[in-house]
Amino acid sequence: MEFNQRTDLAEGKDHPTILASGVEVWNRWRELNPGIVPRLEQVVMKDCLLVKAALRRADLRGADFRGSSLFRADLREADLAGAKLEHVDLFGADLTGANLLGAVLRHAEILEACLDAARLCKADLERAYLRMTRLRNADLRGAGLRKADLRQADLTGADLRKADLWAADLQDASLVQADLRQADLMRTQLEGVDLTEAKLRGAKHVALEQLLGVKTLYKCRLDPDLREQIQAMAPHLLEEPQPEDDPMDAD
Repeated sequence: MEFNQRTDLAEGKDHPTILASGVEVWNRWRELNPGIVPRLEQVVMKDCLLVKAALRRADLRGADFRGSSLFRADLREADLAGAKLEHVDLFGADLTGANLLGAVLRHAEILEACLDAARLCKADLERAYLRMTRLRNADLRGAGLRKADLRQADLTGADLRKADLWAADLQDASLVQADLRQADLMRTQLEGVDLTEAKLRGAKHVALEQLLGVKTLYKCRLDPDLREQIQAMAPHLLEEPQPEDDPMDAD
């Protein structure tokens, strides 16, 4: 289908065709039509460059972006339910409040992105790269995070009930007030993790050795037997952590 830039930009016809015309044309159309919700459900945009694409609130249900670059794209409140996002570059993208229910993000590069309050229930994030990503208050119930890289990620208040974290790397991540009930923590790396006020009671396959390496378990809800063992071996983990020294205060 031939794209008539003047007519389609004015009337907003055929949203997939406008997007296929390139990010510059697409973003200009979004600026001219701020009240239009883009209809891009089931769109196929594999191996495309969509750097800084303006896709806020877009309907992208079932979209296929496999292998594409959405580097620093604006996907706030976008509907990506069931979307195919394997091997997608989402570095620095803003997905605040986005709906990713059942989306497939295997091997996706989501470094330093923002997924605060995003809905990732039952999403497939196996081997996804989420280092230093914000996932505050994200819904990750039943999500597949096998071997995902979540080092230094901020999962404060995240709902991880029944999530599969088998062999995931959570080193130095924040899980403050996170809900990990019935989550599978088999071989999960927890070194340096902040579990202040987290709900860990009922988590599956969590071992004492894993918890001995965390940053703190202050006010963390634990199974009674684990709490007793930690109290005996590393009681400081259950105590309120002391403020870290500020190097700027040093003489």
